[in-house]
Amino acid sequence: MDPEIDELVLATSRELLDRDDLSLDDDFFVAGGDSMLAVRLTGRIGRTTNRRIRATMLFANPVLRDFATELRSSGDPGPAVEGPHSV
Repeated sequence: MDPEIDELVLATSRELLDRDDLSLDDDFFVAGGDSMLAVRLTGRIGRTTNRRIRATMLFANPVLRDFATELRSSGDPGPAVEGPHSV
Protein backbone atom coordinates (compact mmCIF):
# COMPACT_ATOMS: atom_id res chain seq x y z
CA MET A 1 0.00 0.00 0.00
CA ASP A 2 1.26 3.47 -0.90
CA PRO A 3 -0.21 6.03 1.50
CA GLU A 4 1.05 8.87 -0.71
CA ILE A 5 -1.07 7.72 -3.68
CA ASP A 6 -4.06 7.16 -1.38
CA GLU A 7 -3.70 10.64 0.10
CA LEU A 8 -3.24 12.23 -3.33
CA VAL A 9 -6.35 10.55 -4.71
CA LEU A 10 -8.38 11.45 -1.64
CA ALA A 11 -7.19 15.05 -1.30
CA THR A 12 -7.65 15.78 -5.01
CA SER A 13 -11.10 14.20 -5.05
CA ARG A 14 -12.16 16.15 -1.96
CA GLU A 15 -11.02 19.39 -3.55
CA LEU A 16 -12.69 18.81 -6.92
CA LEU A 17 -15.94 17.58 -5.42
CA ASP A 18 -15.88 20.10 -2.56
CA ARG A 19 -16.53 17.23 -0.15
CA ASP A 20 -14.42 17.14 3.01
CA ASP A 21 -16.37 14.07 4.16
CA LEU A 22 -15.19 11.93 1.23
CA SER A 23 -13.31 8.71 2.08
CA LEU A 24 -11.39 6.18 0.02
CA ASP A 25 -14.41 3.90 0.23
CA ASP A 26 -16.60 6.37 -1.69
CA ASP A 27 -17.51 6.07 -5.35
CA PHE A 28 -16.31 9.17 -7.22
CA PHE A 29 -19.43 9.36 -9.38
CA VAL A 30 -21.96 8.62 -6.64
CA ALA A 31 -20.27 11.36 -4.59
CA GLY A 32 -21.03 13.91 -7.30
CA GLY A 33 -18.31 13.38 -9.90
CA ASP A 34 -18.97 13.47 -13.62
CA SER A 35 -16.92 12.91 -16.75
CA MET A 36 -15.46 16.42 -16.76
CA LEU A 37 -14.39 16.14 -13.12
CA ALA A 38 -12.94 12.70 -13.87
CA VAL A 39 -10.75 14.26 -16.57
CA ARG A 40 -9.67 17.01 -14.17
CA LEU A 41 -8.91 14.49 -11.41
CA THR A 42 -6.83 12.20 -13.59
CA GLY A 43 -5.08 15.21 -15.14
CA ARG A 44 -4.08 16.63 -11.75
CA ILE A 45 -2.92 13.29 -10.45
CA GLY A 46 -1.04 12.70 -13.69
CA ARG A 47 0.76 16.02 -13.48
CA THR A 48 1.62 15.45 -9.82
CA THR A 49 2.98 11.95 -10.44
CA ASN A 50 4.42 12.71 -13.90
CA ARG A 51 2.32 9.97 -15.49
CA ARG A 52 -0.29 9.72 -18.20
CA ILE A 53 -3.51 8.60 -16.51
CA ARG A 54 -6.62 8.13 -18.59
CA ALA A 55 -10.05 8.98 -17.21
CA THR A 56 -11.17 5.52 -18.29
CA MET A 57 -9.12 4.14 -15.39
CA LEU A 58 -11.39 6.05 -13.00
CA PHE A 59 -14.53 4.92 -14.85
CA ALA A 60 -13.37 1.32 -14.50
CA ASN A 61 -12.44 1.84 -10.82
CA PRO A 62 -14.84 4.48 -9.46
CA VAL A 63 -14.31 3.63 -5.77
CA LEU A 64 -11.38 5.83 -4.78
CA ARG A 65 -9.51 3.03 -2.98
CA ASP A 66 -9.78 0.82 -6.08
CA PHE A 67 -8.64 3.70 -8.29
CA ALA A 68 -5.59 4.25 -6.04
CA THR A 69 -4.83 0.52 -6.12
CA GLU A 70 -5.01 0.52 -9.92
CA LEU A 71 -2.69 3.53 -10.05
CA ARG A 72 -0.13 1.66 -7.96
CA SER A 73 -0.35 -1.53 -10.02
CA SER A 74 -0.35 0.13 -13.44
CA GLY A 75 3.30 1.15 -13.35
CA ASP A 76 4.45 4.21 -15.24
CA PRO A 77 2.67 4.43 -18.61
CA GLY A 78 4.61 7.49 -19.74
CA PRO A 79 4.97 11.20 -19.21
CA ALA A 80 1.93 13.20 -18.18
CA VAL A 81 2.53 15.82 -20.84
CA GLU A 82 4.22 15.25 -24.14
CA GLY A 83 6.00 18.07 -25.90
CA PRO A 84 6.27 18.64 -29.63
CA HIS A 85 8.51 16.22 -31.47
CA SER A 86 11.55 17.41 -33.39
CA VAL A 87 11.76 16.66 -37.08
